[in-house]
Amino acid sequence: MKRVIHFLLIVLLTVGCSQKDNHRNLLDEFMNTIEESNVQIEDIYHAEIVRDGVLVFYRNQIGLAVGFLRQKQGNWEWVAGGQSVQIKSESDLIWSAINLDEVPLYLFCGVINNSEIEQIKTQKPNGSLLENAKIIQTKENMKIWFTTYEMPVNTPFDVIATTEDGRVLYP
Repeated sequence: MKRVIHFLLIVLLTVGCSQKDNHRNLLDEFMNTIEESNVQIEDIYHAEIVRDGVLVFYRNQIGLAVGFLRQKQGNWEWVAGGQSVQIKSESDLIWSAINLDEVPLYLFCGVINNSEIEQIKTQKPNGSLLENAKIIQTKENMKIWFTTYEMPVNTPFDVIATTEDGRVLYP
């Protein structure tokens, strides 16, 4: 019985470590691709599979930036990137609308600076095109968020941040 438990423990540790290594290797590949595209990057916060590629949230000299990568003939290729938003701010919520026409992918993204904010939604003022944001806690203990759309996001658009119980904190 001890041998079986010992064997299972070794298998679990091996699988867990290899998944972490594969994740780190993939992030390193993304980082190299972005650098080779002459895009200034300091670190990657998060990568998310979206459509036929990967949406990469990264830090540059200004703050949070986003880019889109696709695999082409076994190699990652920089497709498009959007403007950056400052990470440090007095505002509870920092955000930007980004139209990546080359993908095509249209999104809102930003940084949450108020720990009470638990939900974010983006929508037209009349309530149409409502999307609930995905919120990601980074290893740096920062919260970033985003919503995506199938069509360009043109103003006017509302970004609404609430507490867990629905109390509006932003705008």
